[in-house]
Amino acid sequence: RWSSSRTYIHGWDSEAQGYYSDRVWHGGCYWQCSVASTTSEPRYGNADWTCLIGGENMDIDIESSNGNFFRAGKTWTTVLTATVWNAEMKLTANDLKDCSVVWTRESDEPDGDTAWNAAKKNFHEYALPVSSSEDTPSQWKAGSKVGFRCTVKFPDPGSEPLEASYTIVN
Repeated sequence: RWSSSRTYIHGWDSEAQGYYSDRVWHGGCYWQCSVASTTSEPRYGNADWTCLIGGENMDIDIESSNGNFFRAGKTWTTVLTATVWNAEMKLTANDLKDCSVVWTRESDEPDGDTAWNAAKKNFHEYALPVSSSEDTPSQWKAGSKVGFRCTVKFPDPGSEPLEASYTIVN
């Protein structure tokens, strides 16, 4: 297990008189030290470490700040927050600074979705403010649904984008 109080090495260990590369379990992943010496935490985006097992185990959760159901005819707002996980480790905005984030709207109103998506094309945050007056289809009535998809694209060549959807029901 990784310990914040220990220095990890990759290379010659003069005490042990041999070449070593420390490996640790942390956050549900198995990591190998990639530099001569480090005390940093192994996590996605940290070049001091190479993830040997679990690096492909990425997921997104989306939560609404005001629940999942909203009454017809009432004005409401909520914030949809996307959280990205690498195995058991919640990734921070700093971990994901080189990733791109895209939100899209999906409803029974394709033209409205196209307009909404075009208006949000430069919005690249992990928290999306949503309101009944600006972000729902024009025919928002009892039984209506609107979905929001968050896509995170990683800078690693060959890596697949990560997607999650969230549906709000009226």
